[in-house]
Amino acid sequence: MEYLQLSKQFYKDKAGYEQLYNNRFNHEETIRIPISIYGNEAFLTHPKELIQLLTNIYKEDKKLSENVWSLQGIALDQFMKKCLVDEIELTNDIEGVYTTRKEIKDLINTVIEKKDKKRLQGLVQKYIMLSQESNVKITSCQDVRKIYDELVLQEVLEEDERNAPDGVIFRKDSVSVQGKDLQIIHYGVTPEENIISYMDECIKILNDDAINPLVIVAVVHYFIGYIHPFYDGNGRLNRFLSSYLLSKELHPLVGYSLSYTIKTQIDTYYKTFKITNDRKNKGDITPFVIIFLGFVLQSMEHLNSVLTNKIEQLSYYAEKINEEITNEKMIEMLFLLLQNSLFGEEGLTVDQCAEFVNISVSTVRNYIALLPKDLLLVTKNGYRKLYDINLDYF
Repeated sequence: MEYLQLSKQFYKDKAGYEQLYNNRFNHEETIRIPISIYGNEAFLTHPKELIQLLTNIYKEDKKLSENVWSLQGIALDQFMKKCLVDEIELTNDIEGVYTTRKEIKDLINTVIEKKDKKRLQGLVQKYIMLSQESNVKITSCQDVRKIYDELVLQEVLEEDERNAPDGVIFRKDSVSVQGKDLQIIHYGVTPEENIISYMDECIKILNDDAINPLVIVAVVHYFIGYIHPFYDGNGRLNRFLSSYLLSKELHPLVGYSLSYTIKTQIDTYYKTFKITNDRKNKGDITPFVIIFLGFVLQSMEHLNSVLTNKIEQLSYYAEKINEEITNEKMIEMLFLLLQNSLFGEEGLTVDQCAEFVNISVSTVRNYIALLPKDLLLVTKNGYRKLYDINLDYF
């Protein structure tokens, strides 16, 4: 049974609407949050729909871990890198910030060595942390501001210097939130004292061991969208924080797939905020939590579907390579290229092949010369030749 939104009950039965609200708000398991949503104290219930959703997410996470465990060699690293490129591209695309996949890939490849500040460097560095299982300190409003500065401030200033944070920590003036059609759908919290107070409450929730970690992700995601602490960059900040929190509770790959699902469900995403913000909803954030965690489940189902399909292809083409080639080291090199072709973003150089297979560069070149010409796909990145398996060969 679908969780009944209070705003829908309002139009069905006014007396029943008040009773339903009182029952939910005063239930012993209800979590009350001292943040006002258009005059109503926010609260969260624990309906069976939410419990079932959490159960399904943890089941899907187990399946994802099993799929990842079955990957060999460079497949997982290349797939995570590809998902990282997707996530950064899409989180910017949702905000109307144009970036190319090549720009993101090149920056990922050099971000650790480069010390000069480049566009997107902070965003890339932060998302790389997810796969490294690094911890991000979030115990105060100052911590949130520090993350914002490192993550998107440079890009925000490049887009419009007037959007620089001008308050003690956040912004001091009002700001509106526009939907996909550029119509105003929400006004951020004002003044800054309220922003700070509400963000403090979010941070308390973030560190509350009594609340399920996945529920915390959804609750905090809603409130950052509702509070809108900065003039610009809130969406990118919010999706990063959600990705980070998801990566701490579930497989890190889940943190690299959130923007994909939000992008494909963008109308529902904005509508969910609108439903939760409705005064007739009287502060019940449960609908948002359910729908947002539904997005998380969809992300995981999509990941598992893609991985299952690629793992099956890997097994199939590996068998074909073994039927075609007899030299063991050549088979090892082709299996490396096969993994990269199925899971990666671009081809491998001869130097990379030599390093991974532990043979000399000249041996790799000899193997390439001996192979049927249409077995390999050759592309270029600058002066470098990149090699992939031509799957159509089989």
